[in-house]
Amino acid sequence: TFAVSKVAREEGMKVVLSGLGGDEIFGGYPSFARVPALAAWSRRLLVTGSLRSAAGRGLQHFASDPRWRRIGDFLDQPATLTAAYETFRGVFTRAESALLTARYAGGGEAVPGTAAEPIPRDPTETDTVSRLELTRYMRNQLLRDADIMSMAWGLELRVPFLDNEVVRVLARVPAAVRLRQGKRLLLEAVPEVPDWITLQPKRGFQFPFPAWLDKEWSGMFAEIDRTSPVPTQTWYRQWCLMAFEHWVATTRRAAP
Repeated sequence: TFAVSKVAREEGMKVVLSGLGGDEIFGGYPSFARVPALAAWSRRLLVTGSLRSAAGRGLQHFASDPRWRRIGDFLDQPATLTAAYETFRGVFTRAESALLTARYAGGGEAVPGTAAEPIPRDPTETDTVSRLELTRYMRNQLLRDADIMSMAWGLELRVPFLDNEVVRVLARVPAAVRLRQGKRLLLEAVPEVPDWITLQPKRGFQFPFPAWLDKEWSGMFAEIDRTSPVPTQTWYRQWCLMAFEHWVATTRRAAP
């Protein structure tokens, strides 16, 4: 968003439109299928009794792949859609997050856990995934990123899919219609969009982070690996800690 906003402003644009909210409202993410499947798998394992939690703790302790450690953490929790979503979208396990919090925030012994929150009664599981994507990933990260990165270049970014009236109307559409795979409702609403666009596979925009970690910024990330209280192992875990430590250092320098 930062890079695209820079180009747009250099081309003389002052206002741009973003499709933010389209995936969350119309079911465009893989999470709409994978999160319910992950929760169903965990519920089936409940018949194993305490073996399920024991296997989860074993994975957290012995698995070398961070993804399997997150699965282990998931198995050591109630088999809910929220836990499945946090596993799918998460970067660190609860125990790893507690260790990182203790390091950066200080205080006593860190205890893994999730704060209690009221759980709305969603009509379907896919409605729950949509709510979680809207209130966690989009509201807490994507909207904030879009606003800050566009305003850094004096560019106004508008999000028509998140217009109050649009959201109110769509909220009354049953999930079986609104959240069909491939954002079918949205595509059917605009039949003028040609097939060569609608039939393309979904893909994201990504900078070459792994190459940067191995080359230009290798020294910086080696220091992150050395000081981290949890193993980093993947570029995205290294990137999270590097960006956070950079923010901490910048904030401290700016403090009076």
